[in-house]
Amino acid sequence: MNYLGAELNNKKKTGEPLANILFAWLFVSLLPQMLFATRRDDQSTIGIVFKAGLYLGFLLVVIVILLKKRTRSKIGEVFLAVLFCLLQIVSDYLVGQQAITISSAVNIMTSFSYYLLFYGLMNYETLSDKGFYRIAFLYDLFMMYACGYNFVKYGNSMFNVFAITNSYEMVMRSYFSSRNTFGLFLLFGVIITVFRLANSPTKKQKRWYWFVMIITGYSLFCTFSRTSLLAASVFIMLFFVLKEKHQIARRFVILISLLLLTVLVLYLTGGYKFVLDMIIRPETGSTGRVERWDYLLGQYIEGNVLFGGHSDNQLLPHNTYVNILISGGIAMMIFFIALYVKTLKKISVIIKYDRNYGIFFLSTFIAYAFVAAMTETIMPIASAANSVVCSLFALVLPHFYYNHVVKQREALENDSNDEVKEFGNI
Repeated sequence: MNYLGAELNNKKKTGEPLANILFAWLFVSLLPQMLFATRRDDQSTIGIVFKAGLYLGFLLVVIVILLKKRTRSKIGEVFLAVLFCLLQIVSDYLVGQQAITISSAVNIMTSFSYYLLFYGLMNYETLSDKGFYRIAFLYDLFMMYACGYNFVKYGNSMFNVFAITNSYEMVMRSYFSSRNTFGLFLLFGVIITVFRLANSPTKKQKRWYWFVMIITGYSLFCTFSRTSLLAASVFIMLFFVLKEKHQIARRFVILISLLLLTVLVLYLTGGYKFVLDMIIRPETGSTGRVERWDYLLGQYIEGNVLFGGHSDNQLLPHNTYVNILISGGIAMMIFFIALYVKTLKKISVIIKYDRNYGIFFLSTFIAYAFVAAMTETIMPIASAANSVVCSLFALVLPHFYYNHVVKQREALENDSNDEVKEFGNI
């Protein structure tokens, strides 16, 4: 891949309108949270209507763009989007007997519209490495703003992070609802920066990436968000070990050696006590999460196992899969399992032809699906900002990059066939 040509701050157009659309999707989901940073108006009727207006405007603009481009759609995915919408309606209003509210209607319509847009109407669109780098650069700017806001508000705590005696003294949350939510957004900032640093950037790029890495990495550490820190660690370890096909065993030995060395240094310097007390926090256990899961799963089993019907539950599950079951039951779980399987199949193809990006997407998917989603409620293709950022990097980007890889392979095969025919004519 030509990473020099993917540099994003050189005032050259990338020719990747899809990158702008995908980042606009993320920005639209975050704007209400950014505007209502010091208030809770984003959860009021006014805030919900504002969100709905943003979503509608975004969708209308994108649909106009697609009509002008005469973009091909995939009928099978359009059908699945409609099925997804009907499934949510049945679960909420028929099985759950919930009242039709502005909030529930907006949530259903946005998740339906997003799935319809990206997997149905835009199914065959492609995103190259240039488009990926553009999204990553725009996300850098967003992260710098969030970290700057956090520094202005909590700067004193960040400077005295090693002097604290209780991790709950650290309220690093920028303008987000909690430090765990802020940590989730920083997680993906760290992930995409680690990937770019590993791919021989220019000196100019490398300086920028190290600057972003230091800011986002330290901010993530200061949140003490165990989920996001663990997910970042899992990504880094997987990406490091699997990146080079013929060096997996060697890199695994290096990783184990580094981990043992780190443990030794922490033990000899006494740093292990800080890590144990402030980050791992064994005395807090699951902070009530397991008890919540037991209670909610009990409610689910006693109710409608097929369709759930408890999306209005006021007790936050802190587990994506428990939330899927109580909201939409086995039917919705099957829908998302199918989405995961399709994503993994596409990632496997990417690995075959472009191992660098393939391993990145695989490591990101595992960090999201098997770490972050296990202790936080981040539904795939949903309206919440944390769900959007996870869906973008773990599910949507692999889909469009897969299209790019397939298109490249088809072009190479066609060129080879043309050369063979030309040689035969000679």
